[in-house]
Amino acid sequence: MKTLTILLTLTIAGLFWMNFENKALIHRLESAQKIINEQKISLDTAAHQLATLRENTARNERAQAALRQQRDRAQQLVNRNDLKMKRLLNENADLRGWFQSPLPDDIARLHIRPAFDTPTDYLQWLSESSQLPHSTESAQNER
Repeated sequence: MKTLTILLTLTIAGLFWMNFENKALIHRLESAQKIINEQKISLDTAAHQLATLRENTARNERAQAALRQQRDRAQQLVNRNDLKMKRLLNENADLRGWFQSPLPDDIARLHIRPAFDTPTDYLQWLSESSQLPHSTESAQNER
């Protein structure tokens, strides 16, 4: 009977120990599941951001290609206009003389400006610069 009592006591103690271990394992499992869920959410967020970045990259590449095409077309127009201007200047002596003559003083002054550090400096210079003469007044150096 004594042996039976000792075995029963050991069995009960073992059950309590197993219950304690079971609760600890359940707690660790819940913690692991919580971490897995957080990592899934983080992974989903990263996947969404990656998809958005890929879309933005594709859109930017298309826009850059379109801008390159526009630049190329504009360069072709500039080249064509330069050739046309050279041809016209070579063909017409009066036009060549007019083209080589100096600009009127008021127009030449428009091309002269100091270097600016900020947009505010430019606006201040612009507001302080002298005004152009009215269209009814003639320029001093007319072309």
